[in-house]
Amino acid sequence: MFSSDTCGLCMFSSDTCGLCMFSSDTCGLCMFSSDTCGLCMFSSDKCGLCMFSSDTCGLCMFSSDTCGLCMFSSDTCGLCMFSSDKCGLCMFSSDTCGLCMFSSDTCGLCMFSSDTCGLCMFSSDKCGLCMFSSDTCGLCMFSSDTCGLCMFSSDTCGLCMFSSDTFRLCIKSFFIFAFLNHCQSNCCKDALFESMSCCDVTVAQERIAHAP
Repeated sequence: MFSSDTCGLCMFSSDTCGLCMFSSDTCGLCMFSSDTCGLCMFSSDKCGLCMFSSDTCGLCMFSSDTCGLCMFSSDTCGLCMFSSDKCGLCMFSSDTCGLCMFSSDTCGLCMFSSDTCGLCMFSSDKCGLCMFSSDTCGLCMFSSDTCGLCMFSSDTCGLCMFSSDTFRLCIKSFFIFAFLNHCQSNCCKDALFESMSCCDVTVAQERIAHAP
């Protein structure tokens, strides 16, 4: 519902090869924190997705013990907030291969509607992910036109809730001030919500890894 994926699924944030709404430094998805390959809103230590907890391969907001995604329960391969018994993602219902919060009948992800291959909360007509709009290959909550992930802005391959154009995440904290302090003092430049660039990926990774 808030964070997840399969090639990147998420209502607010998303990605492939690393999804995160606020922070993440490993290959996987996470809304707040994650240090293993997988998705998680709060915690996760195995390959899979979970909003609160998960120890198996799959996605789940509260619990899951099978391969798949689910906000409350799921025992089949697929994603679902309440129920799902087929391969695909859905918050309420889905009977086709794809993701959807309310309805979907084509291959792709969508919260309300989608009829093309891609992800979108409101609209999308191309291969890619977007909460509001997107017409290129990539993930974005508001805008994105390149291969990459970003909740607000991003124009390169990378993940970031506010801004980032490197393969790593610049965000290390839930709080904006902590985020700004970390990014400005460690590796990023420019202003919040604008496209940031970590001076050097290697240096940035090292600094992020040792950031307080």
